[in-house]
Amino acid sequence: LARDRLQEIFSSEPDVRVAFRAHKELARVLDKLGQHDQVFEHLHAAGELSRVLPEYTQQDANLIPNMLKANRLGFKRELLSRWVGSEFPSNQAAPIFVIGFMRSGTTLTQEVLDAHPDVFVADEVDFVSAMKRELHTMDRSAISVADKLSRLDLSGVLHLREFYWKRVRERFGDAIGSRVFVDKFTMNTLDLGLINCIFPDAKIVFVMRDPRDVCLSCLMQLMVPTPTTIQILTWEGTARFYAQAMDWWIYVKQQMSLSFIEFRYEDVVAGFETTYRGVFDFLGLTWDPAVVDFHKRAAQKYIASPSRGQVAQPLYASSVERWRLYAADFSPVNEILLPYIRAFGYNVV
Repeated sequence: LARDRLQEIFSSEPDVRVAFRAHKELARVLDKLGQHDQVFEHLHAAGELSRVLPEYTQQDANLIPNMLKANRLGFKRELLSRWVGSEFPSNQAAPIFVIGFMRSGTTLTQEVLDAHPDVFVADEVDFVSAMKRELHTMDRSAISVADKLSRLDLSGVLHLREFYWKRVRERFGDAIGSRVFVDKFTMNTLDLGLINCIFPDAKIVFVMRDPRDVCLSCLMQLMVPTPTTIQILTWEGTARFYAQAMDWWIYVKQQMSLSFIEFRYEDVVAGFETTYRGVFDFLGLTWDPAVVDFHKRAAQKYIASPSRGQVAQPLYASSVERWRLYAADFSPVNEILLPYIRAFGYNVV
């Protein structure tokens, strides 16, 4: 058994990195075996070990929280509405952005959209981050992104739109054709202010999932260390980061000039066609029966997300309310998550 092999690792006094990975993997194995009372012991142990691993400690843990604070201060409706109604060249059209939080169902939505013959989806490519770096090249001052955007004129906006599309064309060439382009990079949520300013004509698809299931799934993942993923190494750290990101979403969606639709993963499980018909209507696309078989297409391609295995299967309900298997482990984070459980319409108990 994988469980036995992983447990043997600890008897040999492994180095910290090996022990960290073993605890993470063992937690996942125990979860699959239904031994739920043992899972968090290993998740907590992995979290403690991550505090001394260079690949995590060398990341800037304050970068993302500070960025979100600056966003709240800088992105007001006046700035976000500044270029609404501007005329943009046809070769600088606005993409559709699929966003949310990690493990919320954005990959499922990506694959459903990608199964439509009139849609082309970019899977977790950092086009927006590259555009932000170009903004910093244009304005090398130490001020915030919002302040740099406030100093931008329309020619600067057009330059950044062209920069974005140049990167897209370099990556995909003529593969897009005349199809609708969807940029799915889940944590573009953090850069919604930038997106709104440069693409005021864009549409946003925001996917929600029960905050308890999101945080549980995030903590179980073993992800490449980045300033974003180091936020989800410990249980309380995961909940705090989720709260910071959702605070930003709740704030910015009231300031945005962008059109957006938000829906819950659980609504997709309960009513796939009804929910996604609403999404396609919002995007101005006709319903195509091919999207129902999204998993068949997904099984034949590379998908960057950790959800690649799940979306290559028919839709299933076992991931809904998985948090109940670990209800006793939520006491340290319940108060952090409660506002978002209520805000997104989930039952508190």
